[in-house]
Amino acid sequence: MRRASPAAAALAVAMTLFALGCSGESYEEPAVCGDLDSVRVAMEHLQNANVSENGLEQVRTDLNRLRDELTALADQADGQFQPQIDAVRQAAAGLRSSVSAAKAESTTSEVSTEALDAVSTSVVAVREAVRDLGIVMTNTC
Repeated sequence: MRRASPAAAALAVAMTLFALGCSGESYEEPAVCGDLDSVRVAMEHLQNANVSENGLEQVRTDLNRLRDELTALADQADGQFQPQIDAVRQAAAGLRSSVSAAKAESTTSEVSTEALDAVSTSVVAVREAVRDLGIVMTNTC
């Protein structure tokens, strides 16, 4: 009968311990991941806002929700991902400005095509900033 080398025996023990350790552990996702999901959902609402049906107020409501969810994420992240969080905030501020300009410009209940285009362009900028935030957070979540 052939005897196993000490290195092979040590490897077998290490693999067994690793397997036992992995099988009993459960992975708990960091809180920022849930907050990122909430930011993404708020972004979906914002992106799907129908200005024709609900007016610019729906965009403002969805922007407020995005702001609140982003604040929760920033609080949990505690400085981590700050450049990307700031980029989302900056894009959202641009959207808020576009919405305010469109609202101020409209003399009737209708909003001009140019104003709606500016709002749409700003929504895309916010969506891209949220996407970039998610990409940076990939290794965490």
